[in-house]
Amino acid sequence: MKLFVVPLLFISAFLAVVCLDPFSIGSVYGASQSEEFFGNLSSTEITFIGIGVLVTHVYLAACLQIIAKKLNLENTWLAWIPILQLILLIQAVEAPS
Repeated sequence: MKLFVVPLLFISAFLAVVCLDPFSIGSVYGASQSEEFFGNLSSTEITFIGIGVLVTHVYLAACLQIIAKKLNLENTWLAWIPILQLILLIQAVEAPS
């Protein structure tokens, strides 16, 4: 069971740090607010990044919900809410196999 939970945490942390870090892009050069957040990305690239993040979230949430159902955990819908996923992950790790 822990083999599924650990990669989910690493993937979520990677996406949060790499894709959503607004502080490391363009703030030194006095860029405008939109340039500061998105850097030199075009709208097409931003759209693809957004779609990638959304697809990844849906896939991970579906996997977590399936794991929770197989463990007979309550409130499997928590898998779809980003912050509340942690509650379900903790319950899954603590559940007897």
